[in-house]
Amino acid sequence: DLSGMIPPELALLSNLKILDLSSNYIEGTVPDIVYESLTKLEKISLRDNYLNGTIPVSIKQLNLLQTVDFGESDFHGPIPEEVGELSQLRELLLDNSAFDGALPTEIGNCRDLQVIDLHYNFLEGPLPSEIGMLALLEELYVSANFFSGEIPVEYGTLSNTKVFWNYHNDMTGVIPNELS
Repeated sequence: DLSGMIPPELALLSNLKILDLSSNYIEGTVPDIVYESLTKLEKISLRDNYLNGTIPVSIKQLNLLQTVDFGESDFHGPIPEEVGELSQLRELLLDNSAFDGALPTEIGNCRDLQVIDLHYNFLEGPLPSEIGMLALLEELYVSANFFSGEIPVEYGTLSNTKVFWNYHNDMTGVIPNELS
């Protein structure tokens, strides 16, 4: 099991496509230079560590990313709208962390998204109707947050969605007929 911090020298691996350091004892923050230099990354998985900090806006520079997995860690703060610039993103896995604020509407720009896992965070506000534009979405986990308002009727267009977890939120209203 790895421990310690992520060294800034990791950014010297400029041809790195997959960075998977999941299920270790790594702590501290991810050096900004990692987000700024590893522009060939297709997958970053830091799941199940003791990492903290926020997702910086510079994540948009990793525009080849297909998987972002920061779940089961101590990441916190808002999910930056720049995540919407990750046009090849297929999996956004931020579960069991301390993300807060609203889910940015720009998430609807990630047209290749197949899995969004945000359960067990502190996210709030309405679920963005823009998620309804994600035709390839198969799994949407938003449970155990503080989302409010109604389920957007636009979610009725998610014909590929097989899983929709939405329990333990502050949502109101009825399940839209469009979801049946």
